Amino acid sequence: MLNLKGITVTLLCVLVCKFSNASDAYVRTVHQEGQGILRPIGESCFLYTPAHVVTKSQGVLVETRLRKNLRGELINTYPQDLALVKLDDSSACQESSWKDGGERVEAIISVISSGRMNYKHQQGRTEVYDVEITDKAVDSTFSLKLKDGKKFRKGMSGSIVTVGDYPIGMLLSVEGDTGTVLRMDTMADLSRRVILRYATDKERIELGDLSNRESQVSNTEANTKPLLKTNGPAPSIQNTSNEFKGSLSEGMSVDHVFLARGNTAYRITSEPQRDKVQYIARIFDDAGNELFSTGYKWSSNKLDWGVGVTQPGEYILKVSGTKGSGKYQFTMHTIAAPEELTSNSNIIGTNDTISGYLSDGTFAEYKFLARGNTAYRVTSESQRDKVQYIARIYDDAGNELYSTGYQWSNNKLDWGVGVTQPGEYTLLISGTKGAGKYQFTMNTIATPEELASDSNIIGVNSAVSGYLSDGTYAEYKFLARGNTAYRITGKPQRDKVQYIARIFDDAGTEMFSTGYKWSNKKLDWGVGVTQPGEYTLKVTGTKSAGKYQLTINTIATPEELASDSNIASVNDVISGDLSDGTFAEYKLLVSGNTAYRITSEPQRDKVQYIARIFDQEGNELFSSGYKWSNKKLDWGVGFSQTDEYFLRIYGTRGAGKFSLQLLEE
Repeated sequence: MLNLKGITVTLLCVLVCKFSNASDAYVRTVHQEGQGILRPIGESCFLYTPAHVVTKSQGVLVETRLRKNLRGELINTYPQDLALVKLDDSSACQESSWKDGGERVEAIISVISSGRMNYKHQQGRTEVYDVEITDKAVDSTFSLKLKDGKKFRKGMSGSIVTVGDYPIGMLLSVEGDTGTVLRMDTMADLSRRVILRYATDKERIELGDLSNRESQVSNTEANTKPLLKTNGPAPSIQNTSNEFKGSLSEGMSVDHVFLARGNTAYRITSEPQRDKVQYIARIFDDAGNELFSTGYKWSSNKLDWGVGVTQPGEYILKVSGTKGSGKYQFTMHTIAAPEELTSNSNIIGTNDTISGYLSDGTFAEYKFLARGNTAYRVTSESQRDKVQYIARIYDDAGNELYSTGYQWSNNKLDWGVGVTQPGEYTLLISGTKGAGKYQFTMNTIATPEELASDSNIIGVNSAVSGYLSDGTYAEYKFLARGNTAYRITGKPQRDKVQYIARIFDDAGTEMFSTGYKWSNKKLDWGVGVTQPGEYTLKVTGTKSAGKYQLTINTIATPEELASDSNIASVNDVISGDLSDGTFAEYKLLVSGNTAYRITSEPQRDKVQYIARIFDQEGNELFSSGYKWSNKKLDWGVGFSQTDEYFLRIYGTRGAGKFSLQLLEE
């Protein structure tokens, strides 16, 4: 045990939480307490914490979940109230929450306005607070407020703020009910100069520091000397330049070794040579597996060959002569490096354009954030370079949601996609043949507020419009007073999106569906409801992306369809409008033991119906069967007693006008 009496060095205690998304450290000094986040660099472990917690500390005592009584020292402080502490034992960083220097913070806070703050008590208990992110305009900080009426408390300084499991900042200070948070990318930028001193060469490259990299470009004479085939293994040339050349003859092979750092795209080219030798060029991994092959080629012809590898390691370019003899010369161009294809900074913002180079066997990966039910249109103009690719979208669980199928970059792309759940999604572009440039623009064509807002209410004879994409939906509410007939129409749109429109009652039961429709085609859809209440029109995108526009007209009200004044006598004509799901009811005043004919002339509108006659006890006496209003009707009925009867006309498909006349035979 340390005797704290007389020691002028302030002690710092850190307890690392074993639970994900919690603050990495609880920090306590003689005068202050707070939180912190750990960051591993090289063989070292660093702690970021607010400077006001530790500024008077010269020595640091650290406790983690894994180790006790570790020591550390205060390395630097920054004017933004940030302190950097270096711990003596790097094992303290085994459970660090640090991720990629906050490269995704800007993209996240430009879209997301809520997150969580993780606070660790001295005893190790963790509390998670839901927060609202505000005042994002400042480059280095943002503000937040606790939700649900929660209050800030002493010791929260240094708490990590996260969106999902991604840390976006550290709480510095509190004034009233508002906290100031230092952004994670700002913390990384401020400490970069110090961090680089401890970083490995690989980490320095990842941090964008190339100042101490030695040029590895050299060209040896061995590259140009003819190599003869022997009974042993093929000659191997360790070639660190981008040029491979030599002489070949039938039956001879030459191996050229090159190193790749991971997901890297190459374009291998060859200009026509004077000598004419037939060859096959192949790429092998370090386990001897063949990855790519040119097939049979002649050195007197041009070559443009796209290849790529995804794993770091040593690879072999094997050139085998198959006919004749002569010289070969290949130039290997690195068209995309791992940092370009799969960097943590590959974030797609709102209406962003992304571009780069791909080759067969490589992939580019981009992240984007969605706030919920959001429709996107991903487009690409024709590129000069020709690379075949497949673009896919994945959710945060790795499930594939969409795929373009095989596409060529020299062709246009118009791809409608959408998501319904908030979260992080991945756009993965995989090269499948050749090598060349890709360029995509990802436009947000409809937001959650536009597609499913509480204000999406349909009034009487209203038109609704907006944009949809595959996987998204628009939702509208409307109120019915009871037995009401509607005609829903859609004019052809220039944009072409496939959709299904459905109507649901307030219990979520589907009542009607259009089936699959295209927005560039007309729609004439008859629907109706018989019960008063709230109903939902849901328009779901099923393919592509584009605009929809629907007009909902009320063609018959409860008063028109089933009023007490709906009475028909001999020679009377009864008419009105019907739709699928509604009915019209009339009282028939007839004499007993009399024959009648009910007739109808063809109508312009086309609605399918069934006409039935009931007595006063509700017994069905007659039925016309299914009829269309654009066809003639001649229906004979008769009654044995003088009484009141009921004629009920049910709409069963479509929407339109009916007109019937009661005639005495």
